[in-house]
Amino acid sequence: MNNIINEYINFMKNKYKNVILKQSIFYDYKYALRVDLHDININKDSDEYFIESLNRAKELFYKIFYDNGELYFIYRNRKIKFTDKIFSNISKLNKNEIGILYENGIYEEKFKTSLAVIKLDINRINYENILESINNTDFASREPRTDGEVYFIHIMNEIIFNMYDDRGLDIVGTNKKAIEPFYRKYNKWLLDYDREKMDKTFK
Repeated sequence: MNNIINEYINFMKNKYKNVILKQSIFYDYKYALRVDLHDININKDSDEYFIESLNRAKELFYKIFYDNGELYFIYRNRKIKFTDKIFSNISKLNKNEIGILYENGIYEEKFKTSLAVIKLDINRINYENILESINNTDFASREPRTDGEVYFIHIMNEIIFNMYDDRGLDIVGTNKKAIEPFYRKYNKWLLDYDREKMDKTFK
């Protein structure tokens, strides 16, 4: 196991008490927000729908990572290769910068996946293109597109950002102080289905 994987495992163990990164992480952690990216007044089949969901995701990402701090870029898929399109969004990426963690049973007992971990500065990432790829995940006619899961972790502020598709994203932190400003500023964007859980924590 290489150094980046050891460092990442220790980070998650110490900061997140071994909470597993997965697309239901909102339900596994107390200080968490689930954001609704779509506007109910916009037709889902229109370009305007995708523009709005992407703009919301980009605004939240920028607000979290604007300070150009160091982060973990995490990518999960069944199999991972250095030639995967997602890595083309990272400038001057060296294969040795990528740590690979092999997983079993994250979602189903016999379902095996791989997790790529990269530690880098935010200014090396074309995050807008990555978010657009996630935004188009479920739409074969739209490009760019990715079929994997992507997580960004702000190391200093201990905030996890996971956009799961065009519908929404999760913001998770280790403390209330880091997450509460987003609860207040973007309250109208929060998913009503899970609003009770969020209100109990932050209201």
